[in-house]
Amino acid sequence: MCYAQCFSTKNKRDDFMGSLLDVQMSIFINNRIEPTPNNVSLLMNELNKLDSKHYEYLPSVIRSQTIDLSNGKISTVSNIAFSTITNNSKIACTDDRIDCTLTFSQDTQSDFKKSLLFCAKVLDTIIDNFHIYGNRLAINISQLSNKLPDNILESKLGSSMVSVFNFYQEHELSDWSTNANSIVDININDNLEKINVNTQLQAGRDNESNCKILICHLDINTLETNKGYRFSKNELHDFVEKTIPCIEQILNEFVVLDNEENND
Repeated sequence: MCYAQCFSTKNKRDDFMGSLLDVQMSIFINNRIEPTPNNVSLLMNELNKLDSKHYEYLPSVIRSQTIDLSNGKISTVSNIAFSTITNNSKIACTDDRIDCTLTFSQDTQSDFKKSLLFCAKVLDTIIDNFHIYGNRLAINISQLSNKLPDNILESKLGSSMVSVFNFYQEHELSDWSTNANSIVDININDNLEKINVNTQLQAGRDNESNCKILICHLDINTLETNKGYRFSKNELHDFVEKTIPCIEQILNEFVVLDNEENND
């Protein structure tokens, strides 16, 4: 896995709070938004009222193909999408879900909580205007470490996270990842919900400097087994607020390990 920018190593980085790569919030829905001129115009006007200084959206169309096996036919489906000129945000309204994604560089970092709340406002705007309900909510966040040695096992950060057979202790790791998931209870709008809290750690390389980094990816989502379309505008912000403590704890621990690596 490669990323466009490598983050420099510093001796003292008490003010460093990690480097966000992207933040995404999604809602799985029961009602497709038709890509009509009126719908596109309505959404573009409403979305650009949220924060036109940082996110000014322009419309586009996503085209995908569906296959009808019984009739042997392939049809093309068009869906609404929006993106900013600088591509720091994208919105996709497909047949069964809506995604809002914010992306960051080293020079355009943001607080993940502020970013998630903005994503929730975007989804609020869309589902409220079209009276849409959802049966699942999801948050995805990716954060990068600073530069690591080519052999991840030689780093304090890498060795604290990697448990391998003796064979790999004697050889440089060309690839490595680990995955952990817990099911946690939270209350959304006074209703009990079960969520997956999934964290993946993966070694990656920058595609310009070729330096080694670690990627911490969080995927927090309501369980797929609950099929009820119960999420509306009122639940989205509550979902964000109730999941923030989980996200904060995991990302802070990742950042602490990263800072210890470069403060020795």
